[in-house]
Amino acid sequence: MKKEIFRMINVITNSPDTANLDDMNLHIHQGEIVGLIPINGIGVEIFLEMFRSAIPVKFGKIYINNKLLNNRHPNKQQLNKVYILNQQRKLVDSLSVLENIYVLNSLPFHGFIRREPLLRQYKWLTENLELHLSPDTLCERLNEFNRCVVELLKAITQGSQLIVLYGMGDILGSAQIERFKDLLTMLSRKNYSFLYICSHYEESLSFCDRIVYMKDGKDIQSFDRREIDTLRYLKFSQSLLSAEPLVTPAYADTALHIRHLCTQKCQEFSFDINQGECLVLYDETKELQKEFMECLQYNHGNLKDLYEIIDISSHRNYEDDIGIQIAVIGENPLASMLFYDMNYIDNFCFRMESKIRRINVSRAVKESIQREYYDVIGDDIYAPALEGLSSSSLYNLIYYRVALINPKAVFIIQPFYNTDIYLKKHILELIHMLQGKKIAVIILSADLLDSITVANRRLILEEGSVRPE
Repeated sequence: MKKEIFRMINVITNSPDTANLDDMNLHIHQGEIVGLIPINGIGVEIFLEMFRSAIPVKFGKIYINNKLLNNRHPNKQQLNKVYILNQQRKLVDSLSVLENIYVLNSLPFHGFIRREPLLRQYKWLTENLELHLSPDTLCERLNEFNRCVVELLKAITQGSQLIVLYGMGDILGSAQIERFKDLLTMLSRKNYSFLYICSHYEESLSFCDRIVYMKDGKDIQSFDRREIDTLRYLKFSQSLLSAEPLVTPAYADTALHIRHLCTQKCQEFSFDINQGECLVLYDETKELQKEFMECLQYNHGNLKDLYEIIDISSHRNYEDDIGIQIAVIGENPLASMLFYDMNYIDNFCFRMESKIRRINVSRAVKESIQREYYDVIGDDIYAPALEGLSSSSLYNLIYYRVALINPKAVFIIQPFYNTDIYLKKHILELIHMLQGKKIAVIILSADLLDSITVANRRLILEEGSVRPE
C-alpha cells in the first residue's frame, strides 16, 4: 500500500478577499500524479495560497505526510514540503543551474559550499532522466522547458513531498509539454508526487493516475486511470465542451495580406486571410509569437516598411491602418489591456478617439454606445469601476471594444491563457462574434488542442518554416 502524502478533508475557507473552497476533498499518494481541473476557477487561488502561508480554514483538515498543516501554530518546515511551479519566476537569471538548485533553496546550510559534492549530487539527481542540461549554464540562457526542469530539480533537492504544477500549458508549447509530462512520469516512478492543475481534460489524459474535477471550490467528480476511457467519463467530459458550431465564413473578400515576413526564428513567409475567417499561427516554442508581435507593435519608426509587409487597403495612411485597421489582444489581457482607475465606458471607448478622429469622445457619444451595447453587455456597461466585475464581463469589454472599432483584422495572442472551462467557452463565443462582424481573426497559439476548436485554417511553424494544414 502506497504512503499518503497529502489529504484535504471537507475544507471550507472564509477569506473576504478571494473565492473560497467549499467542502473540498482531495488525497494524493506517494508516486502519484493527480490532475485537478477547475471548471470555473473558483477556489484555485486560495487553494494555492494555503501552501504559501498556511492560512487557517473555517472547517476541515489538511494533512501533509500525515501531519496536520492548518493548526494554530503552523510549522514553516511543513510549508517547505510543498513546492508550487507556476508562471511566477523563482530562478535568478544571473546564476547558474547548479547555484539555483543547491544554493538558492530553503534548506539551512553552514560553512562553505563546495562545488565538487554538488556536481556529484546533480549527476545522481539527473541520472536516467534523459536531460542534457549543463550545470554551469546561466538560467538567463534557458528556454521555458529547461527553466521548468530546473525548478523541478530545485523542489526535489529541498525535500518537497508534493509538487503542485499550475498553468503549465500556458508556459510551454505542445511539444515541450509532452516532454515535460514524460519527465513527470519518470519522476513519479521515483516516488515523487505531483498535483497537475490545468484548464482542460485533454492535457491531463495521457499521464495522470487520477483526474479530479472541481467546481465552485468543491470536488464534484473523480476518475482513476481505468475509468478514463469509460462511457461515464466520456459523457461527463463531453458535457463540459462548447456546443457552439465552428463559424465558417461566407465572405470571399480578402481582409489582410501578409507579405515577406521574416524574423530571426522563422524564414520568410506570406499568407492571406479572408473576412470573418479564423487563422491560427501555431508555434510550439512561442518564439514566433514574440517576434511577430514586436514587428507589429513596436515598428513605429518606419511604418512604411511595415506597410510593405501588411497590406490592408488601398489608401496609404499608415498610422491609421496599423492602429485602427489592425487590433491586437495580448496575452493575459485582463492585466495588460484594462485601466482599473477608469470606469467601464471610458475603458470601452479607449480607442474611439482615433476612429472618429477627435481628441475626446463626447458624453453624448458614450451614452449612445451604452444604449447600443446594453443588450449584449447588460448593467456592467454603466459600472463606475472595474473592480468587482467578473472575468466574463471584463473579457466582454475587451472583445466588444475591438468590435466597436471594427478593424479589418485582430491578432489574439494565447486567447485561452490562464482560463477555466467556462471562461474558455465564453471567449470562443466572443471570437465567433468578431467573425460574425466580418473581422478576420489571427490567433497566435502554442496550444494545438485549443486551436482545433476555433480554427478555420492553421499554419504550423516547424524548424523555421511554415507549412499549411
